[in-house]
Amino acid sequence: MKRFFLVPFLLIILCACESKPKATSLTLTGNVFGTTYKIVYQNTTVNYQKSIDSLFYLVNKSISTYLPSSDISLINKGDTSVVADTILLELLKKSKEIHIKTDGYFDPSIGPLVNSLNFGPKNYDLPQGNLKALVGLDKFNIIDNKLIRPFNSFIDFNAIAKGYSVDVISHFLSNNNEHNTRNK
Repeated sequence: MKRFFLVPFLLIILCACESKPKATSLTLTGNVFGTTYKIVYQNTTVNYQKSIDSLFYLVNKSISTYLPSSDISLINKGDTSVVADTILLELLKKSKEIHIKTDGYFDPSIGPLVNSLNFGPKNYDLPQGNLKALVGLDKFNIIDNKLIRPFNSFIDFNAIAKGYSVDVISHFLSNNNEHNTRNK
């Protein structure tokens, strides 16, 4: 009789015990910056999809020339009240470093020239006159966290934004102790 009660009792205890979630490989995918992404991280139990989407949102909100309400779009339209966030400040700093190292061949300020060839966003009114006079990253500065730029200029970080975003996501995952990842 004791055995009869002991077996169900042991089964109840075993079933009631919480087991740790099994670490597994997770693949996150989505659309951002006019393309797709795929991030695979292994040996984890945490899904960071919402956090990663939030990070992409912040980058997009700051520097997307294709979003009319982004900080860089507002700046390019002449809004002098926009305070540059850390993303914009960091990309301008990195761009200036690369600009110097490449003897000026890398230059995100070529927006007016790019837009004159219809490669840029459609919400940009092309200025008249000498477009080359608007180009030159050395003409762009930060004063009181505001981007000071030539009138009618157009700065476009699209050449560096995707790589920067990969770095942001990589740092986020590392800071959350996720070290076994593949970014594609």
